Amino acid sequence: MKYGAQWKVANIRDTSLQPAQVTKESIDFDIPKEVRNAEVTVELWYEAANPANKYPIHTIKKNVSLDK
Repeated sequence: MKYGAQWKVANIRDTSLQPAQVTKESIDFDIPKEVRNAEVTVELWYEAANPANKYPIHTIKKNVSLDK
């Protein structure tokens, strides 16, 4: 059994994904001003029982231009 504040934070899992339900999330992050293009990769993994048992479900890559 794990005790202590450091373990409580490490064991938080997002279980809000429901089957066949569309979920949209946005994440904001800062990039340097001189960057005009970025390659974004998003990976969805299923973690079974412990962190050593991870199975990839979906990966998507997109090139994003910051020029309007």
